[in-house]
Amino acid sequence: MNEADAVSDRIIILSNGKVICNGSSNFLKSKFITGFLLTIDFTNAIGPESFQEFAEAVLSVVTKNCKDAKIDGTVHQQFKIFLPHGSQKLFPLIFDDLEFHKDGLQINSFDIGTNTLEQVFIKVTDESEPNKTKDVNESKGKKPRGIQW
Repeated sequence: MNEADAVSDRIIILSNGKVICNGSSNFLKSKFITGFLLTIDFTNAIGPESFQEFAEAVLSVVTKNCKDAKIDGTVHQQFKIFLPHGSQKLFPLIFDDLEFHKDGLQINSFDIGTNTLEQVFIKVTDESEPNKTKDVNESKGKKPRGIQW
């Protein structure tokens, strides 16, 4: 998805062989916004053994202001927190708290970004298949039909 985001002028998303949507990367991200990613970069003083402890402490600070915040992933000295769409009004409170606890939580820096093209793809394809779980449940107990020779 990163390559498509970087080099494509127009992106077309298909689901079950049908075009679901198309547009530029920025258009799709703004149209199907799922939320924001808060990236926390720790100082080098944190070792792998204490990374989880500090990540949970930072998440606790963030969830004090935004209850629906969730850890989205970790990479080396960084981790990302997903903030849902509509939480923009809480950013000043979140940023103030992070800035206040920055030294104690060993935070080197933090920044906020929009959702990724991968998140847009997942949202769009999930929305295009509303009967997906119904179909799976209806087929329980039936033998799959294969190719007959």
